Amino acid sequence: VALDAGHGDHLAVMQDLGYDTALTTDDYGDPMIETDLAGVYFDVLFYGCTDGHACKDIQLRASFETSGSVSQNTLNTWNRDHFFGKAYLVSDGDTFFEHSVVGVNDMPRANFERLMQRWGSSLNSFTEAIDW
Repeated sequence: VALDAGHGDHLAVMQDLGYDTALTTDDYGDPMIETDLAGVYFDVLFYGCTDGHACKDIQLRASFETSGSVSQNTLNTWNRDHFFGKAYLVSDGDTFFEHSVVGVNDMPRANFERLMQRWGSSLNSFTEAIDW
């Protein structure tokens, strides 16, 4: 899999910021970056792609095998009190934390760096909120 020039820049920014990255594809054949921050694994999923290229949007997504140990109230409080990142439970009781961004295909490097810094800060705060 290869990223278009702009998305390749996103991969380079992540690597420059110290992320170990693996470029893979999702179930739809679109690019996906697998990485972690301080041992918390997350994916960068690409959306609005045409045949795996020219992707318009991304979603940063982390999942946590919490098996019901995190309450819906904890996640509702997070969602109410924080601008960046949305949290939810899935049917098996695991927790997801994600943030969607539109218009990344022409996003300047400085903006993507800021996005990744905000994501990292929010992800750290979220893991504290759920005692991860």
